[in-house]
Amino acid sequence: MNRLFKCIALPAIIMIAMGSINAQEIIQSKEYGMEFVRDCTPTVLKMILDAKEKGISKIHIAPGTYHFYPEKAFEKYCFITNHDDGLKSTPFPLIGFDNLQIEAKDAKFIFHGVMIPFIIEESKNLQLSGFTIDWELPLGSEVLVVGSDPENKTFDIRINPDQPYEIRNSELFFLKEGYEHNINKAIYWDPATGAIAYNTDKYAPVPVNNKPSVVGNIDAIEYFYEPDPVLPINSNRGIESSVFAEELKEGLVRIHFSDRTAPPIGLVLVCKGMNGGNRLSPAIRIANSDDISIENISIYSAGGMGVVAEGSSNITLNHVKVETAPGKGRFLSTSADATHFVNCRGLIKMNNSTFSNMLDDATNVHGIFLTVLDVLGPKKVGVYVGHYQQMGFDFGIPGDEIAFIVGSKSYTPLFKAKLAGMEKLNKRYFILDFDRNLNLIEGKEYSIENLSAYPEVEISNCSILNNRARGLLISTPKSTLIENNYFSTMMSAILMPTEMSHWHESGAAGNVIIRNNKFGDCCYGGNSTPVIYIHTSSKSPEYIFHNILIENNEFHTFDSAILHANKVSGLIFRRNTVTTSDTYKPLYPDQPSINIEESVGVEIAGNVIETGFKNKLQLDKVTKLSSTVKMNIGIK
Repeated sequence: MNRLFKCIALPAIIMIAMGSINAQEIIQSKEYGMEFVRDCTPTVLKMILDAKEKGISKIHIAPGTYHFYPEKAFEKYCFITNHDDGLKSTPFPLIGFDNLQIEAKDAKFIFHGVMIPFIIEESKNLQLSGFTIDWELPLGSEVLVVGSDPENKTFDIRINPDQPYEIRNSELFFLKEGYEHNINKAIYWDPATGAIAYNTDKYAPVPVNNKPSVVGNIDAIEYFYEPDPVLPINSNRGIESSVFAEELKEGLVRIHFSDRTAPPIGLVLVCKGMNGGNRLSPAIRIANSDDISIENISIYSAGGMGVVAEGSSNITLNHVKVETAPGKGRFLSTSADATHFVNCRGLIKMNNSTFSNMLDDATNVHGIFLTVLDVLGPKKVGVYVGHYQQMGFDFGIPGDEIAFIVGSKSYTPLFKAKLAGMEKLNKRYFILDFDRNLNLIEGKEYSIENLSAYPEVEISNCSILNNRARGLLISTPKSTLIENNYFSTMMSAILMPTEMSHWHESGAAGNVIIRNNKFGDCCYGGNSTPVIYIHTSSKSPEYIFHNILIENNEFHTFDSAILHANKVSGLIFRRNTVTTSDTYKPLYPDQPSINIEESVGVEIAGNVIETGFKNKLQLDKVTKLSSTVKMNIGIK
């Protein structure tokens, strides 16, 4: 028997299961009495167990509303990229399956407490369809601003009766089922627009922890290894909360703050708590799996990302909605990205989908940089995972092509080698063997990335709107097609970054086509980024990004900045139309609409820019040497 199912208390599950299964290839939820039980977790586990043991390839769940609780769920310790690791509870442990379809048209799955609805690992040929995912009491919180006093640096919030709360040592906590969080990581939505509030960055209480704390004898700690500055236990030292709460009457709380300004009355404050404990429950977790199809589902809430995949290949999302539940008056869907793909391969395809009201990006596609700590032999190194929310991940498989890079100074490989083997000594330190002598110099800083673990990407006919942060983050050198989508995001609609200092997310975009998209109001949250942002902080002379085509798009936004790019080899911006909306007052009207730096092979042709902004085009001296600017309207 698969070791997953050895862990399940079989006698208890069998007693709970109602009915029996006929000798057929479909498991029917009605034969298990799923509609008659309050907690459907044990029943679903029994269905999955039967499908596994009997080789049944389809589970059909009838229309209805089904509740899931963690007390009798399957548990597994999970390292989940960009999330908080730990022992996770799930009613759907799809582990070690080959060829399984879960069809649940018009089924509503309601979760309670800290759970992961679906854990998919070491599986292939899986299809999920038809259902919705929601939480009875979402793990994020929303409150209405009903009073504002900028002079005294306070504002008042109304907490609805269905939202438990506690003020403990002058700190406000929102209470959930087996979970709680404070007012940290807060942002505002505007009910008038349904989007993140205009210029929201200027309003308190962000940041919450910015007041110096009393720290004594810190030098008494002698670290042999340099501590991770991003790890919350380290990053929270030396600062304390500058926000405190007092209850004026039940459900009415006054927030006192010291930084920024009081928000206007009528905005909705949304928060999820401090880093290190606010990304616990993604809706669908995929790891080391292939050929996964998710179709016709809606994710209304999750205490983390909607769909997060790592080390997997060929994932398709079609008619997937990450949005707020209809009729509930909420503004928050997922508390992190709608989708996220790390070290994936094959094709990532998202069509006909909606990603809205998240507290982070619509998608992020990238690899991971590892830091070389030790040279252990001619062909052997010890490497370190840079960010605490990427620990334990599977960096590669034998035969993968690995690039060695000098520290954080350049993204161009010094040389490449084939991975021969990997041993995880612990969640953060791995030993890697290679097929050739590496000739590394002791004391020199090196990083590595897996060149084989990048996917092709297709994103078409999707709507991305009303969310905090960006739309699409693309960091794969393989081909990417972004076509026929609509964007309206708080920050940049499309970001192509490289960085090796915080998240250590590897990959540089190349062979990207962005065409026939419509960009509405973007970058309205207060930061100064453009609608499309192609950026590296690298100071090396190499070109980082390659072959990017932006054509036949419509930009109708309130501010000036449309495109900013640096270190691109082969950038075409042609036949695009830019007009100005009057939704908001421009925040940065003097920024150039198009700003290209340190690039080669740039063509700007056939565009129509009908805006009143004076600074339409800015090319630095390096870029001008090989650029073509022709047949544009509105560009002098």
